[in-house]
Amino acid sequence: MRTSPTFAGLAASRRAGWQVRWTSHLLWLAAGEVPAARREWHLDRVGPGRNVDGGEVADFSDNLEAGDEEALFGAVSYFWPDEAGAGGTDLHTEFLMEEMAVPLREAVEDPRLVGEAIERKVGTLDTPGDVQTFRSNVLTWFGARTLHRPPVALRPGWRFFLRVGMYREPHSPYVDHRLICHRLWDHAHQRTVYRPAGGQGNLDDWTEPLSVRL
Repeated sequence: MRTSPTFAGLAASRRAGWQVRWTSHLLWLAAGEVPAARREWHLDRVGPGRNVDGGEVADFSDNLEAGDEEALFGAVSYFWPDEAGAGGTDLHTEFLMEEMAVPLREAVEDPRLVGEAIERKVGTLDTPGDVQTFRSNVLTWFGARTLHRPPVALRPGWRFFLRVGMYREPHSPYVDHRLICHRLWDHAHQRTVYRPAGGQGNLDDWTEPLSVRL
């Protein structure tokens, strides 16, 4: 993991067939909510993915082949907490600085199953592990095998998140989409909630697509 920007090196680090992709969102969070659909340790896939029978199948072989010191992702976040309530004002990604071997059935499979396998492996640690976070305005570079998870908001506020990464084409069936509704994990109440983009209210369900193609 690195905290010094190396974007030029990132862009030049891969052969043809790779692309630099930027993703960002501005999201209102209530206390106890997570800025993601799940709060679990995971790694960001860099290889291609596709839809199969309504679900996503992903190629993790590029993650397995990436070097330990090879920075392929950069992320930074900013958090503007509401004046009401107490709690921390930082809300950046958490990184698990532990070396471990996570058994995968194969290089191509459901990303959800990969996340569950990682969670089971982390659950076998004798201690909670070395978890590191950085201040919300610090750009953090990390690799394709760096385990990380989204944070839990301790107080309400707006969070802006920006990520840049190198991906092998075709990366995902969801590239070039604009989000219209966030699917969030309410960690305080252990439930999924939906929040239309730009809003502060919750919906218990959302039957329309979460994003639209640009």
